[in-house]
Amino acid sequence: MKQNSLQYLLDKFRAGTLTDEERSELNRLTHRDEVMASAHSRARGILWRRASLAVGALVVIGAGVMAVMPRPTEEVMVAEVREVPAAMQVVPAVEQVLRPVEAREAAPKPVAKAKPEPKAVPTPKLASVKPAAIKKTEPVVVCNNQCDADSVINDIKRFLSV
Repeated sequence: MKQNSLQYLLDKFRAGTLTDEERSELNRLTHRDEVMASAHSRARGILWRRASLAVGALVVIGAGVMAVMPRPTEEVMVAEVREVPAAMQVVPAVEQVLRPVEAREAAPKPVAKAKPEPKAVPTPKLASVKPAAIKKTEPVVVCNNQCDADSVINDIKRFLSV
């Protein structure tokens, strides 16, 4: 009879002619309250898992953004100007070479019209250079790989002073 009464109540529910007493009987027979409570608890669990996953994803994304963003350095380094004692100062060789030139420019010398006689320059001992190829009217600075910088500068100074 229970099965017949359940079928009878479901037919009346579909037709829309169910009374309140019959509705409460149908709810009792179908265990509607237990089913609804179980469905609500599952829905809360699903929502809780989704919310926790969303919060976790936001935390991971935030950590990634913070790791990528440049951070200002904790200590700003500023150059400091210190005066070097006179005993430790080094005068460059170029400045020493230029001083006589500046002195010559300050007091101009009369220009000589006659060309100075060329000085005898030793010919290089290289086989590829022929003595006839060197002009005897112009001084020539010759150096091989054993010259030091001071001797080259002195030769250039002598060349310019002639």
